Amino acid sequence: MSRPIEITLLQLQGQALQTVKDYSFGIGYESDRKYFLFTPTSSADTNAQQAFVYNFFTNTWTIWDKQVTCGFVNS
Repeated sequence: MSRPIEITLLQLQGQALQTVKDYSFGIGYESDRKYFLFTPTSSADTNAQQAFVYNFFTNTWTIWDKQVTCGFVNS
């Protein structure tokens, strides 16, 4: 499932592994059939700067530019 974004994630980990570990997080949004993986974009970041968004209906990934420090789904 992550194959389409694998190269991008590996490059990010190679450049900023500790930052990725410190500031990445995921959120499942079941009613919208999406999974969000928020990550920083560089080693200088102090929060997530983007989201890889997987859509279960279309089986596709998109990237959102969104600066966040946390997230939740309001049920």
